[in-house]
Amino acid sequence: MAVDKRYQVFVSSTYKDQIAERRELMQALLELDCFPAGMELFPAADDDQWTLIKSVIDDCDYYVVVVKGRYGSTHPKTGISYTEMEYDYALETGKPIIGFIHSEPEKLPQDECEQDAEGRAKLDLFRAKVQGKPVKYWKSPAELGGVASRSLTQLIKNKPAVGWVRADQAVSASEITTRDQKIEDLEAKVHDLLARLPVQDLSLSPESTRLLEEAAKDKNGTITALQHASGLTISTNGIVFLDQGNGLNAAIWIEAIAELEGHGFLARRADGGFGYRVTLAGYEFVRKSGTDEIDKCIFDLPVDVLSYFHELSRPRNEGWISAAHFDGMTNSRETARYREFVEELVEVGALDLSYSKYNLTRLGFQIADRLWELVILRAIAEHAGGEEVFVESGAIARIAVLTDGKREADELQRYLANMASTGFVEAVLEGETITAAKLLVAGDSFLERYVEIKLTDTY
Repeated sequence: MAVDKRYQVFVSSTYKDQIAERRELMQALLELDCFPAGMELFPAADDDQWTLIKSVIDDCDYYVVVVKGRYGSTHPKTGISYTEMEYDYALETGKPIIGFIHSEPEKLPQDECEQDAEGRAKLDLFRAKVQGKPVKYWKSPAELGGVASRSLTQLIKNKPAVGWVRADQAVSASEITTRDQKIEDLEAKVHDLLARLPVQDLSLSPESTRLLEEAAKDKNGTITALQHASGLTISTNGIVFLDQGNGLNAAIWIEAIAELEGHGFLARRADGGFGYRVTLAGYEFVRKSGTDEIDKCIFDLPVDVLSYFHELSRPRNEGWISAAHFDGMTNSRETARYREFVEELVEVGALDLSYSKYNLTRLGFQIADRLWELVILRAIAEHAGGEEVFVESGAIARIAVLTDGKREADELQRYLANMASTGFVEAVLEGETITAAKLLVAGDSFLERYVEIKLTDTY
């Protein structure tokens, strides 16, 4: 059973001039299954008011501040508004923060603006402070609700917090491990069965195809589907397919998700998130239906040509090689050989000649990515022995992809993140950096597919 995780969000704003705005924001939070918290929601306690506010912020997973036309009531000792004090405390304690700022404060009614110069000056400074962190802009309460819903969904996705789980839904660590193993085993079976199924035997609608392809590119492999009071929003990989839509448009995309779920390409998220995740079967379908040309090139090209191309695709070469590159070679036999390699790569469409440069084409970059995944997965498989390979000190750090310093180290992080999202490896994170990786069943199947491709490093 999926664990229903909820998040508590502290809402900070002035009150009397933002009653409608707070109502919309609270509604958006409730529709996201979040618990709103704020000064006006808590009665007076034995502790002084500020101590209580800090304890509430401590208990929250996320912090939201809404800035409009007033600075707000101030603390009697500091002269700083409670809204700004709340913001500073959330910043100090490391809470994930997002701000929502009115985009046209000069058009607000006079009774919703600061009346004295000191208050206006403090508000301007506070607004500038908030703009130092991620912010979104709004003009009306209704617009604030929609903007907040989308922004919070993205914040929760990018910075998952501890959250809250009902006591009767909490599961032990051993239960989670057993469940995850069952999921991995079942998805591996689906992956194996789908690998034997010809792609032409299955036809998806254009909407389903596009949605699945973009979801497979998303770093987390997820599709967010949110029902607002004003309609349905569906997004993935930074693309909004439906923005608070209703009627026919909503029906089309709902049907697309149902089709993908029916084929086993999508599954409802089991982490309490909103929407769906791409399964291994979904990733395999995208790979088979969209990369036949890549496989054809990889299997048809001689291994020495592939190895030469692999070297050309290193990040230091920036995806191109000068046509005059061969002029400086003194060995005529070697020059002729490399020219033949380039001609073969041009013939299959991996390179094209433009302005005295041989540039990697779209197909070329896809082939390059496939070869780098192969190299990295082999490093994990050969040196890990079923255990995690540590990126900084283990086998991966010694493979060629890292020899050119930070830029290629960043590329390695990108490849590892992509392979983790496709289920090829299990990644261990420290902050936002992958420090270790372990080969999974899907990654092993990938290696088996290309077992005959033996790249050399003589170029």
